[in-house]
Amino acid sequence: MDGVLARITLPILLEVREEVRRNLLVLTGIFLLAVLLAGCELMPIVSGINVTYDIDANVFGKHSYPKQLRKNAMFEGVFWFLETQRGRTVDDFLIRVDDGTLNGVEFEARNVAGTDFEGIYLQIPDVGTRDITITIKLR
Repeated sequence: MDGVLARITLPILLEVREEVRRNLLVLTGIFLLAVLLAGCELMPIVSGINVTYDIDANVFGKHSYPKQLRKNAMFEGVFWFLETQRGRTVDDFLIRVDDGTLNGVEFEARNVAGTDFEGIYLQIPDVGTRDITITIKLR
């Protein structure tokens, strides 16, 4: 009786085991696809723009701003003056945010004041969809 039962149940168990293995592979594939699709927003190749900075190193301290931003995102940053350059104002600088078009990108620049004018606050409400260059040079 045991031999007959073994001959009947063994193929069934092997079939169930194969089905579980197949389901596991399908679930793993679905999980990996979901992870890839969720990560697409963060991939700069797919939805980001490159940002370059052309900033006078003799006037501003080192900056650590992002080299890539999401398309149509807002940019805010403060460009701090070196100790020897404090007291300058936004009017002393030529500021441009260039995206390769004739008019460039709209931005707002303000003085950052503490005990003295200490830097320039720059806000870009919408960086757009093209690579940009932020230029801040003495006039």
